[in-house]
Amino acid sequence: MTCNFKNDYSVGAHPNVLNSLIETSLVPKSGYMNDEYSIEAKKILMQKI
Repeated sequence: MTCNFKNDYSVGAHPNVLNSLIETSLVPKSGYMNDEYSIEAKKILMQKI
């Protein structure tokens, strides 16, 4: 599978991303950087930079 960074709407998501969306789609979460996924992603990114 190749990565296409042209924009965020030309192609579908990676199967792992789609599976994660399916698994979590019915779990209520607060949005806009206050959910546990965003907080964890921020921690990971801050460790990398």
